[in-house]
Amino acid sequence: MTLLQQEEDFFSSLIKAILKLKQITTLTDIQKKAFKEIESEANLVIVAPSGAGKSLIAELIVLRSTLYERKKDGGGNSTTRDYPNKKQNNESPSQKSIFLVPLRALAEEKTKDFLTTYKPFKLKVHLSMSDVDFNEEEILNSEIIISTYERFKVILNRIPQLLDFVENVVVDEFHLLGNKSRGETLETLLTHLVGKVRLVLLSATIANPAEIASWLHAKLLLSEKRLVPLEYTIITTLTPENEIKKIIRENVRAQAQMLIFSGTRKKAEENAKEYADFIARQCYQFSKTFDRTEIQDYLERLALPKETPGNALIYELAQKGTAFHHAGLSREAKKAIEDLFKRKKIQVLFCTETLGAGVNLPAREVIILDTRRWNNEWLSRNIFHQIAGRAGRPGYDDYGKCTIFTSDQREKNAIIKRFWTRENKLKFDVVKSQITTLTTLEKMVIGVIYTSKPTFKELIEILGRSYFNFREENERKGKSGRAFFELLLRGKTTPEPFEELFQNLERKFQLENLQIVDQFEGENFQRITFRDGQETVMLFLKGGIINCNCNGSKILCKHAFLVMQKMPRELRKKIFYKNYAILDRLVAEGYLKEIPGKRLTTTTKGTIMAELNVSKERFEMLRDWLIYTLQRKKPTITSLLIECLKKQPNLEEEIFGDNREFLQPIYEHIILRRDFKAILRKNELFEGDLFRVEMRLREFIAGLIPLAEFLGLLSLKERFEQLAFLLTDAIFNNQ
Repeated sequence: MTLLQQEEDFFSSLIKAILKLKQITTLTDIQKKAFKEIESEANLVIVAPSGAGKSLIAELIVLRSTLYERKKDGGGNSTTRDYPNKKQNNESPSQKSIFLVPLRALAEEKTKDFLTTYKPFKLKVHLSMSDVDFNEEEILNSEIIISTYERFKVILNRIPQLLDFVENVVVDEFHLLGNKSRGETLETLLTHLVGKVRLVLLSATIANPAEIASWLHAKLLLSEKRLVPLEYTIITTLTPENEIKKIIRENVRAQAQMLIFSGTRKKAEENAKEYADFIARQCYQFSKTFDRTEIQDYLERLALPKETPGNALIYELAQKGTAFHHAGLSREAKKAIEDLFKRKKIQVLFCTETLGAGVNLPAREVIILDTRRWNNEWLSRNIFHQIAGRAGRPGYDDYGKCTIFTSDQREKNAIIKRFWTRENKLKFDVVKSQITTLTTLEKMVIGVIYTSKPTFKELIEILGRSYFNFREENERKGKSGRAFFELLLRGKTTPEPFEELFQNLERKFQLENLQIVDQFEGENFQRITFRDGQETVMLFLKGGIINCNCNGSKILCKHAFLVMQKMPRELRKKIFYKNYAILDRLVAEGYLKEIPGKRLTTTTKGTIMAELNVSKERFEMLRDWLIYTLQRKKPTITSLLIECLKKQPNLEEEIFGDNREFLQPIYEHIILRRDFKAILRKNELFEGDLFRVEMRLREFIAGLIPLAEFLGLLSLKERFEQLAFLLTDAIFNNQ
């Protein structure tokens, strides 16, 4: 029997075993399309509705790869496949696959699924979510690593040789490539991975899957077929209470479950309390699975603390057949709610959009009470349809319903226009690159150089694989991005003459309809006004720095290009180098250097910036803060804790505001060592919020330790180390 026949025979046996384990008798539409691709080495972009079985495809790819390599090598060292640019190295004890997900809850669920469902295969699975669980030996000896996008980027930075042993990388919810806060990290990661591993990308909601597939040289597997039909209804009313009660009554009578989405956490809690007694009456009367005593016993067996604000309300509501679910709850509380819902002990769950991309909870009907977020911004189309898609889960229901509530007809029309096409098809957001400014491009360049240590030519090639460049080249109608990147990165040291490269950029821009209609010269600045089609755009030139208020590319827009094009040659070069020539500036400013062999690498300063995963502006702000504020103040541990907390970025404004509400609780917990639960009760805080702020604070302080050492602020470094130890000790004594 040939090696190919052996592999095919092994795969056939493995598929039968896995389908039996998962109790699957029929493949879905997308699974049938993907089946023949599982054994291939092609990158895959898989887009299908929620519940269509995308995850099984990825799991089959990973298990087939892992178990066949294990069998082939007799349980010993595995080999790497011959991917382009892949180093051949057999030192690792096992070949690996990576699962990347957007949320910790999803990572934990995926880990549990691999360890329980696939227990007979004795898989070596490693979950990595923070510095606390960072174990290089475990990572190198694992077969499957499960993490978030941001965490895996840190892992690769610290163990760059890991990539030599990675076979497959699965990216779940890859539409977050277009997310403002997370897209830059995911794009940098995919740019680094493409061509080196097999990529498998999964999403239910995206408007331009063919573009993503083309970028990654991937095969697109697409299905719009839902296993369970989904019906949408929009109800316009100023008093939704009666309609909501009617829907709840119908579902409880039918032994079906519901998810009710609110725009804010507060609304989710308030709605759960408002409808709890009504739901309890319906459950007592109609539900066959509702048992108040059983629910109470279950919660008490979990030893879920009753006395914290969030948990106390969960105990009360769960015994009435309902609950709420949002990011403020502890992991234990969220797991308890999810488990009770899966067991049909909770009939109606009130939640926020975070559950839309969260764990798999079966519901026949979804109600969306708010199509706008807490700041009055629309829900993204992708999030909206993810939320709606939670209704009608395979294996539970024959149909699904999504009911949307709004207060007036005009808003109803706006909802229809935003989320559906004229042909009544679902409308999704186009996923765009989030490398949109010089700041994000600089950050990406430093990240790539830190991980890869490339030559200039290799750097251009790596950046040429970015989604940013792919879209730029599409705008330039297929023209190579090399000249563009050489100018942006290196400027005066590029091998080709500056003027030739600069003029080649005319292909990128359409300047025919662009007119300068006004110029104003102040004492130390210039303002140039353009007529761009129907729009008026203003560009400001001050101290040689260009700022344009256009909605186009902020890296190099056509307005800046036209202004420079009209300048005298020497002035044009001077202005360009001052605004662009990123690599030259980063070298001159001490973030990068060239090492023997003409390879680029980060300096100590650049390495610290890369590991902090911040922009150059943020890094320099932190540096100045350490030198000119903290060092001069000679802070105590307490004042240092307060200063660091104030410096934390506000990632969730609805929850955290400016972090000041956490000053006293964290001081009491970390410095005074008071009981965590008592602090929560006293300050009326949710456990998940305080835990998350403390974890983020700990990671922030850990990143400042090498920065303080680099700056020679050794006493400050010792203070940071003491504070990091106190945080670690306090946080994990609560777990």
